[in-house]
Amino acid sequence: MSYERVKSLLEKGVSRPTLYNVRLPIGVAGVDGFTHEYAGILCVSVNLPETRTNTITANGHEYQGIVRDQPTHIVFAKPLTLTLVADRDYIAYKSLLNWFGETAAVGSPVGDDGGAPRVQRMEFHKIMTSDIRLDKLEFPEGSRTIRNESIGLGNYNQLYKTVISFNFLNCFPISIGAVSLGSDRTDSYATFDVDFMYESYHIETNPQNYSGIS
Repeated sequence: MSYERVKSLLEKGVSRPTLYNVRLPIGVAGVDGFTHEYAGILCVSVNLPETRTNTITANGHEYQGIVRDQPTHIVFAKPLTLTLVADRDYIAYKSLLNWFGETAAVGSPVGDDGGAPRVQRMEFHKIMTSDIRLDKLEFPEGSRTIRNESIGLGNYNQLYKTVISFNFLNCFPISIGAVSLGSDRTDSYATFDVDFMYESYHIETNPQNYSGIS
């Protein structure tokens, strides 16, 4: 392949793994407004899920002696895992804990009532679930850097374009990860993982520009 051919293919640049936006739902089955904005900025790790099917082997289905694999159903990779930086007052951490607490109608360990009952009854599915959106962002065409001091921090993603979106349907948290603390970690910050279960996801390959630039 010639240099000019490679140059033309790379004119638009390569994908940057640091550009993405996580949009958690707001509400009882969700988080507060602070955490909704916070997750969009300080979610330091998340994966675009794999897309695959399960198959079965069909021997001689059409031609004798020829073996083929036949898809049986689409597999949705689970769980969805977010890694967030903990804010100083643990507002985001506690907001996600409250959503986790909604998974149990009785016996939730989360609350200010001095202790949960020693029995458990889980909540109805539709009461504790909401959708989560993950946008892959990129710089607009012809741009390598972005400088715009007039736009607020909460609207930072308006400086980018959305190239693909994943809508995770009927999510609920199944795990709030441990926060590692230590007296020797003077030059680091605390993080924690949140695992979400969901039913399926919908992929928008040509999304409307929810993040600002078309």
